[in-house]
Amino acid sequence: MRSTNCGICLGHVQAIARKLVKDGRQDVQVFVVVPEEPETAQKLASRVPFQVLSGADGTYEAVGLGKRFGVVQGSGSLLLGPGGKVAFFKPGTLPTQAYDEAGLFGALGKLSTEF
Repeated sequence: MRSTNCGICLGHVQAIARKLVKDGRQDVQVFVVVPEEPETAQKLASRVPFQVLSGADGTYEAVGLGKRFGVVQGSGSLLLGPGGKVAFFKPGTLPTQAYDEAGLFGALGKLSTEF
């Protein structure tokens, strides 16, 4: 998430939760990464069904969300497979560009058939 108060980002997290329930996917572990201090991350954790991670110093850079062109904050969706292999990555400069449900769950489906 680009921040814990990003409504679009929170909507994406909720969409992932709904899709996992709909598909009966209890074998997937989801982490939400936020660029705020741990106390703020904990507040978000009470509102979402996933573990929330934050950088120790509460900066964007601490969680790998550095600014592009020096001013534009990025975010994205990342799916890691076994052994930490990147199975899907969708970066975005705007929150509306950072979530691709079909791509994310398509890659998740491919991972499932590999095992």
